[in-house]
Amino acid sequence: MKVVESSLFTHVVSSYSIVNGTVYFFENYYILEMTEGANVTFDNSRDLLELVNKHYGENQQFGIISNRVNSYSSNILDSDKFILHHKNAAGKAVVTYSKNSSINFELESHFCKLNKKEFNSLYEAIHWIEDLLNINRKTAV
Repeated sequence: MKVVESSLFTHVVSSYSIVNGTVYFFENYYILEMTEGANVTFDNSRDLLELVNKHYGENQQFGIISNRVNSYSSNILDSDKFILHHKNAAGKAVVTYSKNSSINFELESHFCKLNKKEFNSLYEAIHWIEDLLNINRKTAV
């Protein structure tokens, strides 16, 4: 389920089209949906990194949700570079919708040192991120 097709969309603080897809910022986490067929690297993701810094600054802890509604490729060797630019990330939730996406998550897990977990539901992923950030669900999405 895409963010724009869900009840979550009314809670989006801001959204942007970036080189590789769309990013939706919420108060304490962002949801990333990559474009079908994108080839994601650290170098072509600098726009995302700048937006994350703009929204969360240097000190605010936040969560990352990768909503894998499309098929795309990424350079897993760039994982450490992303982590260096996401120092305040509490964790990464990955929502998969296919066996291939799930297999890719398993491979990426060997290279990404960030606390991460796979989900089949966008809402379950959000609850996990909220738990990591100790967010009271009564006031959160």
